[in-house]
Amino acid sequence: SEKASLLPVTETQKLSTLQENDDEATPNQLRIAEFALLFLTFLLAGFQTFILNFDFASSCIFGPHFLPIAQGLPQSLFIGFPTTAIFLIAAPVLAKKERVGFVRCLIMFCYLLGATWGAVI
Repeated sequence: SEKASLLPVTETQKLSTLQENDDEATPNQLRIAEFALLFLTFLLAGFQTFILNFDFASSCIFGPHFLPIAQGLPQSLFIGFPTTAIFLIAAPVLAKKERVGFVRCLIMFCYLLGATWGAVI
């Protein structure tokens, strides 16, 4: 007689079947996300360029708000650069071939956002 298993019955599937049914982003979705990240990255880079090059000491309007950020931003950018460089170099190893561009955009966005946030704090 056949022994009944105490474990719940599961269906076995091949790994290739599981990978085909995986909810991966389509190339169109990746492209849209990459363009959105590029736009946000350029927006942050423009904001940082404005902060670093504007003379806030002579401005009554922007001075009190942006002067602390302008003082902390160079150090924050310098501190985060080595980690960012390592991740940018290692991006082809860390991500799938079709997602390397997206991962590099994400790394740059996180670097700029982290540097800006570090300067604010």
